[in-house]
Amino acid sequence: MKEIYLKDEYGNRVTVEVTDEVATEYRKCLREEWNNEANANNHSVSLESVMELGLDFADEQPNAEGCLIANS
Repeated sequence: MKEIYLKDEYGNRVTVEVTDEVATEYRKCLREEWNNEANANNHSVSLESVMELGLDFADEQPNAEGCLIANS
């Protein structure tokens, strides 16, 4: 038997005793989740973070209303 740590609904750390197989699968799932989060953080940029850096995107069509009228 092994112990794994979980959080209850109040955020408190709780120890649960489980079989070796369950502990192995639980840790495998956690590792996969951490890897997915790390990949998402490393390969994406939010528009908010771009704006905080002082960068902006060029407005190629500044007059949206005129473009809509011309395309109709």
